[in-house]
Amino acid sequence: MGKIWANSGDSHFLEPESLWRDNLPPRLAELVPRAEKDPDGEWETVHIDGMSFRRKLPTSAAAKEWKELREKVGAGEHDLDRRMRDLDQEGIWAELVFPSLVPHQGRLAL
Repeated sequence: MGKIWANSGDSHFLEPESLWRDNLPPRLAELVPRAEKDPDGEWETVHIDGMSFRRKLPTSAAAKEWKELREKVGAGEHDLDRRMRDLDQEGIWAELVFPSLVPHQGRLAL
């Protein structure tokens, strides 16, 4: 049986982390959310709208497995060539793609 070709109407593409900071005027670029991980990988400092806060990153086995899975199969979120191969493999003829709503939105949940 061949592929059943379909359209996707609700996809998201994660912009490169530096997109907004590199392309906005400096006074606005400083307000864009960004996160800096500590060298030990257990904590990060999140900078948003001129404010900063620290948070402990998930360290459970489940969090590690989720991160590894996203790195393996989620490449199409930010790699256009990989996304096109994934769509072809899944039988997606066309898709409507939305940008991420807030920079780092997905990363804050990991």
